[in-house]
Amino acid sequence: MLSRRAAVALLLGFSFTPGFVLTGNAAPASELDTEAAYLSKLAPFIEWPIDAFASARSPLTICVLEGDPMIGRAARVATNKKDGKRPIALRIIAYADRVSDCHILFLGAGGESVTQIAESVRDYPVLTVSRSQGGQTMNAMVMFVVDHDRVRFDIDDATAVRARLGISSKLLALARDVNAPSPPQ
Repeated sequence: MLSRRAAVALLLGFSFTPGFVLTGNAAPASELDTEAAYLSKLAPFIEWPIDAFASARSPLTICVLEGDPMIGRAARVATNKKDGKRPIALRIIAYADRVSDCHILFLGAGGESVTQIAESVRDYPVLTVSRSQGGQTMNAMVMFVVDHDRVRFDIDDATAVRARLGISSKLLALARDVNAPSPPQ
């Protein structure tokens, strides 16, 4: 019998050890490959408000900042994929582009411009995803971190709730750390 954590990991499409992507040969993946795989697997565990999409047939859009090494990897894992009934589209964006129509926004390793972009979508139903680099963190809803040579993630559920996003308890259970919303007073 699988533990609950192992069962959820299998639902996400990963082996129990987050540093490895579940493949036929179970070969170790690079950090960026693992992050790209996580990025494409997040959507089914996020509930967006109905007004986040132009129509019932609109794609779920994953946006990546131009020049980020994640672009090629994200393109490979998003190609011909669907989130339920919606196709997944990858959009490469510049710092000045409008990002409020993204559904998942990958911000890379941070920096002042990236922090400003994250702040600009703070109140929109956009799942912001970033990676920790050199111990620096950023205000993203999902933050990839390397912990004991494995890619893990932390979740800021309080920020997601403020943006009207629902994060599945199954995904929250896999997180290394969760910043939970404050209870209503």
